[in-house]
Amino acid sequence: MANLLQFAKNLCTPLLADQPTLACEPYILVVDDDLTIRSLLKEALSLEGHRIRTVANGSDALKTLQQFPKCNLLLLDLVMPGLNGEQTLEQLRGYSPDLPAVIMTGHDKDGCLPALKRLGINGFIEKPFLISEILQITCQFSTNTPPIAQHG
Repeated sequence: MANLLQFAKNLCTPLLADQPTLACEPYILVVDDDLTIRSLLKEALSLEGHRIRTVANGSDALKTLQQFPKCNLLLLDLVMPGLNGEQTLEQLRGYSPDLPAVIMTGHDKDGCLPALKRLGINGFIEKPFLISEILQITCQFSTNTPPIAQHG
């Protein structure tokens, strides 16, 4: 019975996320050009009780954050077409300097980490990652903003 209820909840989550009454509730924004990663993170984080919004690029992330400013965590891919993660975060910091942001990437972190720290990232996760790493970081943000967290 519990599995059936969870299945029904999962089916309704995308519909509920678009309801106007929920537009002002806190959520996690997942920004990644890879549909598989967006879907995986949405499923895993939704099962943990988080409200999730997903977008495929930096431009859509900025639009979403302006339209729905109650974001409490940004999970941001570093390498994307158009605005990359660093450019997206740089623009975002102009109007939301305190939004916790965790960078996800499968590329060289050592070359980009100093610039990202300057932009105030709160974590760094190397791809491929374990879902448990993402869940650990999101759990940290439900209480306090942690220092720079590195996984992978």
